[in-house]
Amino acid sequence: MLAAKNIISNANLTAQVITALWPELAPQLPQVLQALAPQLGVIGDTKDLHLWGCHR
Repeated sequence: MLAAKNIISNANLTAQVITALWPELAPQLPQVLQALAPQLGVIGDTKDLHLWGCHR
């Protein structure tokens, strides 16, 4: 993947990582985004979320 380097700039390192991973990530991007999306039941159903003190 990336050779070990003494890189000072985080922006350059980020760009190199994205460039190295993009060919493998691009075809799977829809599945990755779907997996990262909020899931019902993980933090609760949105219908059941209430702001405390706001419902009377």
